[in-house]
Amino acid sequence: MARPKKNAKATAADSTTLRRSDIERALYEELQAAPAYEPVRVTRAMVEQLVSSVIDRIGEALSHDKRVNIHGLGVFQRRVSKRTKARNPRTGETVPVRNRARVGFRACSSLRQAVQSPA
Repeated sequence: MARPKKNAKATAADSTTLRRSDIERALYEELQAAPAYEPVRVTRAMVEQLVSSVIDRIGEALSHDKRVNIHGLGVFQRRVSKRTKARNPRTGETVPVRNRARVGFRACSSLRQAVQSPA
């Protein structure tokens, strides 16, 4: 039996994953619908640049060992794993494994409660 092909252009309604493009689309639509005292023309390219800028700033802060606290979302923080030893399964030789940096995330209490509450 052949597997069905995945749709590369899946939308948020079709998927359980919220993608960057979904965030950009929602932000664009919200800015278009918002009442403004002085009309400002917001393009999709401007929204894409805004989202990219926010993501770049988060990455830049993490690369400089800074915490990123986004109110209502949580805290992103760079975490470094300890130096360990591993074993080569083919030879049985013990080899050192270098420290590795990764991004840690801790959700704020309101986000945790929203996830725990029934839909």
